[in-house]
Amino acid sequence: QEAYPGRVSLTGFYNTADHEDNFKTALGRSKGLFPGDPALQKSGTSGVVLTASQTVWRADGGAEAANPHPASIALYTGTGYAFDPTIPIRFNSFAGILLQSPDQTRPNDTYGLKANWQRINANYADFLADANAFAGGSGAPFSRDKFIFEANAHIDVGAGVILEPVVQYVVNPNSFWNPYTARRPKDGVYGGFTLVVPLGTLLGLAPG
Repeated sequence: QEAYPGRVSLTGFYNTADHEDNFKTALGRSKGLFPGDPALQKSGTSGVVLTASQTVWRADGGAEAANPHPASIALYTGTGYAFDPTIPIRFNSFAGILLQSPDQTRPNDTYGLKANWQRINANYADFLADANAFAGGSGAPFSRDKFIFEANAHIDVGAGVILEPVVQYVVNPNSFWNPYTARRPKDGVYGGFTLVVPLGTLLGLAPG
């Protein structure tokens, strides 16, 4: 209901589920170099997540208070921190700027820029290096810090269909999704999109 809305959210969490230790096996050896060893189980994870957003500009200067989709610019950010050194990701933070409804005939469209910084735990970086060596790679250390610079959009195609293209430049990527590979990831460009198709609405089974 405000001309320049803002929001702040702080969440704390604790998960009681067991998880594998980043680096050591149950026999006290490197998990990367001895993947056949039984996993060393750790119990529980915890952390905090802080997010915030704020509209900082409106094309109408706030005069059209009844307009739910004014042409506007919003800033947003978020940070998550895990207290546990036995899980892969210790810290993740992002910040972005969003241009909303620049064309008033297309009120749901947005265009944005975003930067993301992610840090993995030191012992998980060691695991990735050992796993790379086990697979026949160099075993060189991986950087703990990964950066992603992104351009994105949310485009209302019509009839509830949404297209969300994204282009990213990734700095210091790691082999998180494929640890046991001899190939070393390099800085580079990623492009893709998400297509949202509300089948229920298109088939008349749900309201539009």
